Amino acid sequence: MIVIKQKVLLVLLDPQGNATMASGIDKYKINARDYELIIKNLSFKKVGYRQISGYYDLIAANSDITAAEIKLMEVFFREDRLKNTLSSVRDVCDFIFIACPPSLNLLTINACEFKN
Repeated sequence: MIVIKQKVLLVLLDPQGNATMASGIDKYKINARDYELIIKNLSFKKVGYRQISGYYDLIAANSDITAAEIKLMEVFFREDRLKNTLSSVRDVCDFIFIACPPSLNLLTINACEFKN
């Protein structure tokens, strides 16, 4: 059996935090990691988590990401924040999945711009 290990990153932008909880991280006990990534431009190494089973890395989310959306209204080039911040891990990861909120807002637009 051949096992191919691929580097996967899951970026969570949904304030409900369901994927955070499903990944084994308590959304009520974390700081807003996705907020720090988008607003403070902190690197993935400072805000990322290793999923418990070790199969993927993630940037966790909770309801604090709503504050990031409000703060984005004041930022120039707000549509490109996620793309610019994650540019350093783009070449390292085989797959980057972005979980978006169930609405069209600046967080969703950032996710859509990431593909370009």
